[in-house]
Amino acid sequence: MKRIIAIFAVFALILTIFCSCVKGDTNFPKEYVEVKGFYDKWAKSKSYDDAFFGKNELNIEDVAIVQEDVSVSWTSMLAEFDSEYREKGLKYVFADLDSNGINEMLVIIDDYVTAIFTHNGEKAVLLDAYWPRYIVLGIKENKLLVRSSGGASYTAHLLFTIDGTEINLSEELTFEIEDLSADKIEETYYHSVDGEKKTITKDQFYEKIAQLKQEYNKTPQS
Repeated sequence: MKRIIAIFAVFALILTIFCSCVKGDTNFPKEYVEVKGFYDKWAKSKSYDDAFFGKNELNIEDVAIVQEDVSVSWTSMLAEFDSEYREKGLKYVFADLDSNGINEMLVIIDDYVTAIFTHNGEKAVLLDAYWPRYIVLGIKENKLLVRSSGGASYTAHLLFTIDGTEINLSEELTFEIEDLSADKIEETYYHSVDGEKKTITKDQFYEKIAQLKQEYNKTPQS
């Protein structure tokens, strides 16, 4: 865990150097002001219940468009980053990841990329949200390398492409373990490109992951 945090510390530092990083309200992009208001209130809450139940009842859908398949990621992120993390502060990093003239907003909490927003010209759009079991490993232009873990039995490295207000899965490397009996397990490795899934060898699997990590170890530039 310490190693992961150290990696993300470097990751966040380089992001700050290459991108516009805003902490205050001055010159904050108008399309994201209401989202920042949500985060300001969330950061001051004492607990998950305090933020999303009772008098506060914070709801991201009041200030941003949230696709149905992103809501699970968002809820998991909120549950993971409790007050202990939030007290360390929020950072907002801006970069035009897909080169369409619109700066996406990356929300950093304790050196983790926890959410990426874009906007449609009128309202913010939540592209995806992240937490330690669904973590951003690297960003190159409009592509994000994400590791998803389901424990010892499942790990996937996912390559997503940002295109305007959409984020789509373009490539996937998956490792699955199946218990066949008390003393026997079966390991299976898959590689999927644009939905076409095929079985590969263990060596091919780790070689491809090494290639992806080497290619997607950079950060977005403004």
